[in-house]
Amino acid sequence: MLGSLWNVIQALGQTSIEVYEWDEATVRKPRLPNSPEFSKLTTKLNDLKFSGWNLAHAVVKADYLDRRSLTMPGVGFLLQAEGLLEFGASPLQLKFG
Repeated sequence: MLGSLWNVIQALGQTSIEVYEWDEATVRKPRLPNSPEFSKLTTKLNDLKFSGWNLAHAVVKADYLDRRSLTMPGVGFLLQAEGLLEFGASPLQLKFG
């Protein structure tokens, strides 16, 4: 339980996620070749910076579409996601294992 609370506290800090943009012509292809080199198919943009709380707020708003109270559903999302997301890492990472 304390570990979960620590992860929620870490989620309040800033993190980032890498952003890549695909060219429209590539996206519209009926099929990509086998084992493509994604770095040749995309353009890397600046990392998107946000906090775990920003992510929780956005997910809860999109999921519930109820803006009256985002605090408790947001905390619930962070507690639920703490086993999946490494909020202490930047860029944000999935936990494995």
